[in-house]
Amino acid sequence: MQRGRALFVLVSLMAMSAWAQPPPFSHLRPAVGEVVLGDGLAKLTVPADFGYLTPEEVETVPMERWARPPGTRMLGMVIPLSRDTTSPMKRGFTLEYLPDGHVDDQDAASLDPEVLLTRLRKHVQSESEEHIRMGRGAQALLGWASPPRYDASTRTVSWGLEVAHEGVKLTQVHYHGRLLGKDGVLVLLGDSSMLSMPQGEEELRAVLAAIHFLPGHRYEDFKPGTDRVARGGVGGLVAPKADGLKGLLESLKGGTRLLYVGLACVVFLVVALGRHFMRPGRDGRSAAP
Repeated sequence: MQRGRALFVLVSLMAMSAWAQPPPFSHLRPAVGEVVLGDGLAKLTVPADFGYLTPEEVETVPMERWARPPGTRMLGMVIPLSRDTTSPMKRGFTLEYLPDGHVDDQDAASLDPEVLLTRLRKHVQSESEEHIRMGRGAQALLGWASPPRYDASTRTVSWGLEVAHEGVKLTQVHYHGRLLGKDGVLVLLGDSSMLSMPQGEEELRAVLAAIHFLPGHRYEDFKPGTDRVARGGVGGLVAPKADGLKGLLESLKGGTRLLYVGLACVVFLVVALGRHFMRPGRDGRSAAP
C-alpha cells in the first residue's frame, strides 16, 4: 500500500516537528537486555545506554506525539536511560511495523538520491501548504542530512532529512530506518538538531542493527507466488511515488482534526481513514533483562 508509506512521510514530519523538548519519561521503567517485539515478530537487543518502552508505556506519554498512519503497529520505543546523556537523540526512536507486503530490494543498487529528493520535496511542499492554510508554521525540506544507504547483508535502509521549521532556529534532522521482513518493514523514526547529525546517524544505525526478525518473519522466509509483494521497492520506502498520495491530501483536508497538548504540541491525525484502518498496537513484550 503506497498510501501507508506516503502517510509515514507526512505524519512523521508533523509528529517530529512538534517535539519541542524531551517527553516526560521519568515515571517509566525502561527495559534493558533482550526484548521480543510484536508477539514474536522480532527481537531487540537494547543498545548500551538505552532502554525500551512497551507500546502500553508509550501510550502514557501524550499520544498526539506518536501519531502514526493507519495500518501500522506500534511496537514500542527506544529511549536514552539518562536525562543527562550526551546522546543527541534525547527523544529516542519509535519502533513501528508496516505490514505493507514483501519489499523487493532489486532496485536498491540503483537508487538515485536526486530523484528521490525531488519526489520528497513535492510531498513536503504539499504538506507545508496545508500547514499554512491551517495557521501553522511552514516547513521546508532542505536536502539530505545523509542520503539513503542500503545494507544488503542486513536488509536495512537508513537516511536522514534536513528540515527547517518556521520559528525554530536550528534545522532538524529527521532520521528514518527500515528493516525489511517477510511481509512488511519495521520502521524507526527519530530526530535531533543538525549540529548533532553525525552521532545521531550512528545511533540510528546502532538501534537498527540491534533488531532482527524472528523465524517465520525474516526476509528469507518469503515465498514467491504465495506471499504478498509491496509496490515500489526500496525506493518506494524512501520516497513514495505520486500515485501513493493520490487523493490523500484532499482526504486530510476533510477528515482530520487538530489536537492540542502542552508545549503547543499540535499533531495531525487522519480521522476518516483511521476509523477504518487504525488499530493501536499493544504488542511489545519484554523479556527479563
